[in-house]
Amino acid sequence: MDSYFVDSSNKKKYLVVKDSSGQPLAGSHGGSGSIKIGAGQTITTWAKYPAPPESVQKVTLYIPGVAPFEDIPISR
Repeated sequence: MDSYFVDSSNKKKYLVVKDSSGQPLAGSHGGSGSIKIGAGQTITTWAKYPAPPESVQKVTLYIPGVAPFEDIPISR
């Protein structure tokens, strides 16, 4: 999965966590590397990212082919 989030206060990019064999800890949806969603369709997916420092309150999530999700609040 090529998604990531950015902590703009520290100017740091966080990639999806990978397991010991290098596979991302994320939904695979068929393993093709891309997800195609038709008009009016939805999917549920997930990905695991490293935790940013406690001082970070918001992040921006980037997913290829989708407009960024800006200023997502972090709950702890």
